[in-house]
Amino acid sequence: MKKGFVLLALSCAFASTVQAESWSRGEITRIWQHGEQGEFSIALDPEVQDCRDHLIEFSGTHYDSAERREQALSIALSALHAGKAVGVELSAVEADGRCLARGIDIQR
Repeated sequence: MKKGFVLLALSCAFASTVQAESWSRGEITRIWQHGEQGEFSIALDPEVQDCRDHLIEFSGTHYDSAERREQALSIALSALHAGKAVGVELSAVEADGRCLARGIDIQR
């Protein structure tokens, strides 16, 4: 019984670390709009080391709605022009090194 519980606990712990989202915080230094549907990427200071080209992409399943991308771009532009820091929730890093955003907020 104890062995089964330990194995279950370890598998839950391992699964949560693999799928865990993380937050990156910093000031936006670059906004790059790309793609035909208005997808865009941002660079932060300090740089996000785990992401390919140090860019966070606002595309994929969390930003497949044009309205959601527009709202995120509006927040990013506001933060850039106001010199405010942002917090970006990241999905797990993709196999090709891309970091996909799940959410964004402006911080004081």
